[in-house]
Amino acid sequence: MKKALIVPAVIIVLLIGCRPEENPDQLIAVNQSLEYANGVMQEAGDMVYEELLERQKDPRDADHPALWLARAKQIKQYADSLGNFIKNIKSELITQSDSLKKDYVELTKQLHNEDGVGQQLLNKLTDFKDSASSILTPEEKKLEYYRRSEIGHILETGPLLPAYRDSLPADKKVDYKKKWLEKSFGRTSALMAMIMLNKIEADVLATEKEFITYCDFRASFHGCIVRYDLFKAVAILSSSYVKAGQAIEVTAAVGQFIDAMKPRITIDGKEVQVGECATAVYKFIAAGKPGKYTVPITFQYYKPDGTKDSIATTREYIIAEN
Repeated sequence: MKKALIVPAVIIVLLIGCRPEENPDQLIAVNQSLEYANGVMQEAGDMVYEELLERQKDPRDADHPALWLARAKQIKQYADSLGNFIKNIKSELITQSDSLKKDYVELTKQLHNEDGVGQQLLNKLTDFKDSASSILTPEEKKLEYYRRSEIGHILETGPLLPAYRDSLPADKKVDYKKKWLEKSFGRTSALMAMIMLNKIEADVLATEKEFITYCDFRASFHGCIVRYDLFKAVAILSSSYVKAGQAIEVTAAVGQFIDAMKPRITIDGKEVQVGECATAVYKFIAAGKPGKYTVPITFQYYKPDGTKDSIATTREYIIAEN
C-alpha cells in the first residue's frame, strides 16, 4: 500500500525536475527590448500630442482643436498616472529582488494577491478603459452613437485588457479580474513579473497613442482630411464692353477654396463680404470717358500652415463712346 503511494509521488518529482528551466539571459533580453520599445512608443505618443497642441495656433479654427485637446489631456493624465504607478512598482521590485537576482520576493506575492498592489494596478487599468468612452464621446446627441462606435472599436481591438468591457455584469467583472491576476502574476519570478509589468506599460502606451491620434484626427478640420495647395484667383466681369452709366458686376473667388482659409476679398479698393460658395459680388457704375479701365482685385487668405498670403489681379473693361 505504501509503495503504491510512493510511486506517483516519485513520478511527480521527476516530471517537475524534467521541466525546461527558464533561460534568464533570454528573459532579460526580452525585458530590455520591451523597455526600449516602450520608450519609443512614449515618444511617438508625445509627438502626436504636440501636433494637437500646434493645431490651436492655427487662426483658421482654434475652437475645434481646443475641444479635442481638452479630451486628449484627460486621456494623457490617465495614462501618465498609470505609467507612474507601474514605474513605482518596477522600482520597488528591483529593490526587493536585488536588481532581479532574487526570484521570489514579497512584491511578487502582492502582485498576485486580490488585496495587493496587483489588484490596485488592475483597478486603475479598468478605470482607464471604462472612462475612455465618456471622455472622448462628444455631448452632441446626433454624433454620440457614431463616435461611441469608433471608440468602442479601438477598445475592442486594442491590447489593453482584452475581453474586458465596462458592460460586463458585476459577477463577470470579478471573475475576469481573478483570472487576470492569476494569468499575469500567478507563481511568477521577479524577472517574469518585470516583463509582465513592461508588457502592461506597453499596452497602456499603445492605447494612449490610439486615443490621442483619434483626438488629433478629429481636431483636423472637424475630422476631415483637407488638401489645398494650389490657389488661383477667379474674377469675372458681367460685361467688358459697356457705355457710360451702365452697371458692371464683378464676381471674384479663390480656386480650390476651403472655408478654413477665411478669405478677405477687396475689389476696386473696397472690401467685399464673401458669400456663398466663397464668392464676393461687387457692382459699380462705369463712369468716365470712353476708353480702357481696370478693376484691381486682391485676395487675402490663410494657407494650410496657418500663414497669411495674398493674390492680386486685375480685370479690364472698356467704356464705349455713346
